[in-house]
Amino acid sequence: GRAVTDHPANLGQWLSRSQEEEGVYYIVSDWADERRFREFEHSEGHLAHRTRLHPFRSGGSMTTMRVVYAMTGAGTGQ
Repeated sequence: GRAVTDHPANLGQWLSRSQEEEGVYYIVSDWADERRFREFEHSEGHLAHRTRLHPFRSGGSMTTMRVVYAMTGAGTGQ
């Protein structure tokens, strides 16, 4: 994970496992902006990271999103 989260434009990353599909995981990462994410995506460091993970993947897809509104839940204590 540090190959991603150590990048100065990365704001965080989460790994989630599907409760409905065995062996399916989702990664969500948050970036300061799309331009710097794309720079990272095409960097030698990221390509090396993907190469190491490739044997564990059976497929995948990527979607970019923009948060339009966020609300803090009562459980956060904030």
